[in-house]
Amino acid sequence: MLVIECMALQPEYQRVSGRDMLRCDVGVITNARLDHMDVMGDTREEILDCLMEMLPENGLIFTAERDFPQQMNARAQKLRSTLTISDPASLADIPGAMDLDFPENVALALDVCAGLGVDRLTAWEGVKSFVRDPFALSVFGGENLTFVNALSANDVSSTKMIYERTRGAGEEELILLINNRADRPARALDMVRLCREMEPKEIWLLGDEQRALSRQCRRAAPRATVRGFRAAEEIPFDSDRPRLILAVGNIKNEGMRLMERAKNELKELPVRGGEGEHV
Repeated sequence: MLVIECMALQPEYQRVSGRDMLRCDVGVITNARLDHMDVMGDTREEILDCLMEMLPENGLIFTAERDFPQQMNARAQKLRSTLTISDPASLADIPGAMDLDFPENVALALDVCAGLGVDRLTAWEGVKSFVRDPFALSVFGGENLTFVNALSANDVSSTKMIYERTRGAGEEELILLINNRADRPARALDMVRLCREMEPKEIWLLGDEQRALSRQCRRAAPRATVRGFRAAEEIPFDSDRPRLILAVGNIKNEGMRLMERAKNELKELPVRGGEGEHV
């Protein structure tokens, strides 16, 4: 069995990758969120249409995206493939499954295994022992400080979900730390939208094109203090009041160095649930 992530963005590349080059038997879509809008579409429905171009004919389709069942069913019928939409509620009978990762991701993984003939409990034994990507979502703590690595989340919806999952129960000042890349202008615009929607106390900038990004952030969140930093080593990991630093945007370059600092200088914490409890 070969598992490959489809890295194509444009719909025609999705189609060629999935159906012409790989001729996959199973297609998995985790979710359809607003990301890569410059090439994939302006709405979640358009982005889903783009993602579905890689799905197989006469095969199996799995997804944890629950907002567009009619759209996905129509495509599955056109492809003569079987569609399974995963439900996080299905994890209720497996102790610990809801707390391992985002529940929708765990439910999706177990459904894919079941579709391939793997017993559900056997699959769970494998899933619960998975080794995390070293740069995936992680949380670190210091004196009056929570540092959340969401540098690989990319899109606004996922980043806001991570914030709700990791924020504390009390009052914390939100610091939005954006690591910018000059070759990701669409991502920079997403981060500006994030500033507008989250209204952080402060916005800290790392990486490229800080002058232009600073202007955009000030317009999006006029009450926030905007600060620029030349290198990851300059980011303060101490505070005299409760703060949550949410690091977003891009993991590359200064983001990688920032994560190394967090691992060396702060204490790693379990990811907290949406109600402010550790899970």
